[in-house]
Amino acid sequence: MEKEGSGIKCKFCGSENIVDVHEHYTFCTECTALYTKMILEKSNCKHISDSSITVERPPWYKKARESIAYIFNYKCSVCGKDAIADGW
Repeated sequence: MEKEGSGIKCKFCGSENIVDVHEHYTFCTECTALYTKMILEKSNCKHISDSSITVERPPWYKKARESIAYIFNYKCSVCGKDAIADGW
């Protein structure tokens, strides 16, 4: 279900052109990011917090990838330290 015009925006680029995927994932049609909110289990850095998102597919353009810290492949996107989230 597309959420265009709902006021909900992509965490990376701010676009409202986002789509819910498999209940808890969000896909942005603008920057092509695929991400979800999970429960933080472990973080070894200051960049990742309980409000951080876990990314399955980072945005395609660099500016969006650098807009926020996120977990990708069990690592912080900023410093590369271990960061583990779970919840499903």
